[in-house]
Amino acid sequence: MLLLVLPAVALALGVFADQGSSLDGVLGALPELGLPWMALAWTGGRCVERASPGVVVGAALTCLGLVAYFAFVHFVHGVGWYNVLGNGRGFFWFAAAGLFGGAAGWVGTWSSSRGQAQRALSRTFLPAVCAIEAWRTMVWGFGVDTDVLTGVLAAGAVAGFLSTVVAHRRPALHGAALTAWVVVGGFALAGFRAL
Repeated sequence: MLLLVLPAVALALGVFADQGSSLDGVLGALPELGLPWMALAWTGGRCVERASPGVVVGAALTCLGLVAYFAFVHFVHGVGWYNVLGNGRGFFWFAAAGLFGGAAGWVGTWSSSRGQAQRALSRTFLPAVCAIEAWRTMVWGFGVDTDVLTGVLAAGAVAGFLSTVVAHRRPALHGAALTAWVVVGGFALAGFRAL
């Protein structure tokens, strides 16, 4: 069922990638982050059981979101296709979306694996992306209060890793721990919106 909803999420994410930058404070930097795209592809991979379809689903979802972004920029803002996709930019973005989306989808399929190491790696994927995004924000910044955004991402990474540890000790609690991680992260972002 979730796999049927994810294409709509991908389309919405593509539009948000353009429109989200007009939001105030930390939320305005969200479109610059790769975390939502990786979470989308990872979730798509979780919906299938084998690695090959997981790669295809992850790559397809990220590329669909990218199509929505480029189409929105072209049709709503009136930017010509050459300006949007020319000089190899389109090829680069679609190649990156396919590569990283496919990898995230593949890792997502491991969440239902029988091997403990693969399940643990899959469950630490999104917290690891949070940690990488925190480092990237700290180094480059996005025109917002970098300390706040880095702190939120780092807190998300720590909370995610802790939820994985809890899930490893008590597998039945993984869903609850992951939900708590998402809720706490959402409240943290909402609380820092005005900054």
